[in-house]
Amino acid sequence: MSSIIKKKIRFSEDLIKLLDKKFYSFDVETTGLNPISDRIIEIGCCEFINFKPVKAFSTLVNAGKSVPHHVTKINNITNEMLSSAPLEDEVYYYFCSFIKDVLEGNAVIVAHNASFDMNFLSNTLERLRFSGTLYYLDTLELSRYYLKLSNHKQITVAEYLNIPIGNAHRAGDDALVCGKILVKIVNMIKNM
Repeated sequence: MSSIIKKKIRFSEDLIKLLDKKFYSFDVETTGLNPISDRIIEIGCCEFINFKPVKAFSTLVNAGKSVPHHVTKINNITNEMLSSAPLEDEVYYYFCSFIKDVLEGNAVIVAHNASFDMNFLSNTLERLRFSGTLYYLDTLELSRYYLKLSNHKQITVAEYLNIPIGNAHRAGDDALVCGKILVKIVNMIKNM
């Protein structure tokens, strides 16, 4: 039987030491907001070692579900683009190899508004019969705690921290930005 365990972890000095060695930042684009009936149509993930991005995984995903027009207006991902994208089975086989350390419980995965991304990821992995543990951290929560801003959208936080945004609402760029946000916040904490 396959199962994915999600565990949000508390921020601590021990966690900072673990993050300093390795972590993965992550983002998805989806067909909607429901992790059961909607599907991931793009995955972006970056591996950070010593607080530097060293490898990236990014792909569109043909999940066999149409992208509503209002979603395309946000992320610019069209049904035509997805028609030639790799299928879920192929994507997640390679993606799970990329995040093997995370699934084995040996590394942390980070996302902005992480419960959204982790719900989609865990539901997808279970549906496709993968197993593992997702220890995750949320840069949205960290930014709310450590940064006094009018809002804590990833774009706002990135601009405040002088992090180039790239293509907002595209998973690869958003994953990289998320990882850089975590690095900046951790460095702020270390210097407090």
